[in-house]
Amino acid sequence: MAVWALIGFMGCGKSSIGRTAAKMLGVAFIDLDEEIVRRCGKSIPEIFSAIGEAGFRAIERDTLEELLTAGGLPLEGRNTRGSIAGGPSASADGGVSEANSRKGKAHLPSGILLSLGGGTLTDPGSRELVRKHCRCIYLRASLETLAANLRWEGEAASRPMLAGADPKAPAESPDSLESRIASMMATRGPVYEKAADIILDIDGLDYSDVARQILNCFSGK
Repeated sequence: MAVWALIGFMGCGKSSIGRTAAKMLGVAFIDLDEEIVRRCGKSIPEIFSAIGEAGFRAIERDTLEELLTAGGLPLEGRNTRGSIAGGPSASADGGVSEANSRKGKAHLPSGILLSLGGGTLTDPGSRELVRKHCRCIYLRASLETLAANLRWEGEAASRPMLAGADPKAPAESPDSLESRIASMMATRGPVYEKAADIILDIDGLDYSDVARQILNCFSGK
């Protein structure tokens, strides 16, 4: 069973885009953060508060391992219909690029679309699990797009890794949301790009547009 993972910084829309794309593809969708919350019975901020980032990454890694190995994928009641053949294609005007040919062309007769957390790939164990079991689509966004999305309805306040950043501070301020994102992306950006089989540049696109680009990757358009 093929597993494609959506990767990218928090605020790029992995969950919303993933749900829409999975419906279009006729495959199951799993949000890793939601799976952790379901299993732990606590929100992500509550988990961070109780055991810190290191503790959360350990839970995240264990959950990911169970999902990707030993038949742990929770598919009952999820949409697994459909058959999509073909592989990722480069598109000069669609924001799609093949970033990594080491895993070859994709074939998705049936499978899973998995949304990873923004920090999942910062953990070496999780990164190795993804390398072995998934092909990755990086939803790449500019600093301005990420900051705007995270400000929407106070979204930044619910992200433990953004604690202390001031959404109201000027972008050039050292404690601004933009400064925090830029600092984190300096480390995470190269990790996302190295893991990516496909990169989609999502600036200026709504989530349904990006979902259609994902569909096009598998339909060969």
